[in-house]
Amino acid sequence: MCTGAFYLASAGLLNNKQATTHWQGKGSFKELFPLVDLKDQKIVIDNGGIYCSGGGNGLYNLIIYLVKNIVARILL
Repeated sequence: MCTGAFYLASAGLLNNKQATTHWQGKGSFKELFPLVDLKDQKIVIDNGGIYCSGGGNGLYNLIIYLVKNIVARILL
């Protein structure tokens, strides 16, 4: 969830993209993945199908974001 960006970055899926993660992991993240543009103040990041959320309740924000966008696509 909030540290899932570590897995995505380890796989190279976030290289030259933005990401967010839990505030406690930001130092390690920046050190381990210098090719990722860490936006640690953001709660949800959308990289066109690759999503990151940060913080303890960031998962809820991500779920709301995804539902909102899925409903918008269905209705439009």
